[in-house]
Amino acid sequence: SPIPYLGQTTFLHALCPLQTLLFACDQAKIVRRIRLVFMELVTDEISTACKVLGLSVSQCRRLPDDDTELLYQDLLESFVEGGDRRWWWEAFRDNTTSIEFSDDKGFEHIIEFVPNPSETIWFVVEEDQLPFYPIYETTPEHVVKIIGECYAFEYYLVSKSKEWILCENHHGRVLGVGEQVTNRLAQYISQRE
Repeated sequence: SPIPYLGQTTFLHALCPLQTLLFACDQAKIVRRIRLVFMELVTDEISTACKVLGLSVSQCRRLPDDDTELLYQDLLESFVEGGDRRWWWEAFRDNTTSIEFSDDKGFEHIIEFVPNPSETIWFVVEEDQLPFYPIYETTPEHVVKIIGECYAFEYYLVSKSKEWILCENHHGRVLGVGEQVTNRLAQYISQRE
């Protein structure tokens, strides 16, 4: 199932008034269609979320395209087997630890999985309308708030040292690579059992 964020459920209920129809709809496809109709990119949503949250450019900065393209390629080489692909999480180079959130709110737990919630990291957002994914400099603390203000999209949080990567996919699954996040995910999983 897709990742319903703040506002999406209410909006989708307006699109699919019968609850049974809502759950029969592929919500991810609906969100993509809505974005196409309104020509809104994930970057637009993030920009709006930052304004709503009162985040300054120093708290969440989109990297310039030239820098982003180079970093994007570097991150692919560091974490993804086989080069560029839409869903990085399908081909991580190293072993992953993951957990599924049936409520599709894994993003609310990011702070529990990263080593330092106030550390500046790269926030890579999936946007298939662009030649490469946009990358922001921000903190996990800010990412939680930003995602909470947006419609569904897949994202990756990457330490600047490239020691770990954490992502959430459209199945409500949070995946981590790198000991610093996999240990925290494993601990969280064992506490839930």
